[in-house]
Amino acid sequence: MKILSLFLFFISLVFFMLPVNAKNYKPYMCNYKVGVLQNPNVGSQGDPCMDKGESPVKFYLKKYSYKDQDKCIDDIEAATSTQEMLRKYPANEWMVGCDKKW
Repeated sequence: MKILSLFLFFISLVFFMLPVNAKNYKPYMCNYKVGVLQNPNVGSQGDPCMDKGESPVKFYLKKYSYKDQDKCIDDIEAATSTQEMLRKYPANEWMVGCDKKW
């Protein structure tokens, strides 16, 4: 009985460690000017760009998903550095990144 219990424990441990159960990285854009710099409650509520998932000031590019965080960051930085994107999302107001908090 003890061997069966150990076997079942080992199988469940392996199952929960599989990468299938892990979330992938998703690129996001966050208006840190509104969410952090102009937010009087940021001290008590935390930084909505870094601490939380999607919010009124942070959105994820849902159709993209990456296993590698560096690749995710490279792609979102390249996509948002065009003149059109910089006009729509100025760098002095918006930040980009990748996380698993979606």
